[in-house]
Amino acid sequence: MNSQSENKEAAFKFLAYLSSKAGGDAWVENVQTLSYVKGASTDIAPAMADLKPFFDNGQLYNSQVFITTTIDWNSQFTQYVQKVFFNKSTPDDVIKDLDDWVAKNHK
Repeated sequence: MNSQSENKEAAFKFLAYLSSKAGGDAWVENVQTLSYVKGASTDIAPAMADLKPFFDNGQLYNSQVFITTTIDWNSQFTQYVQKVFFNKSTPDDVIKDLDDWVAKNHK
């Protein structure tokens, strides 16, 4: 929100709603993607229920933070996913490698 906004109070109310459980649930229902709000619904597909504890505990990778970068993190992430898919690496190794790569390339 711009510091010169004429509607700061409305914007703050909207942000407060989006960060509430009700806002997180509305996000999931309407956008059909997971919300980062703790306790929000994961009612998108049955497989999503398995991910809910990781979201609730803050154990997630927020890829959206790096979208504006000039570094192509998406290709790197895809390569790591493929390593796991083809049994060339374990998920734990990939998480460590990806964390290291992000720390090195996204300062």
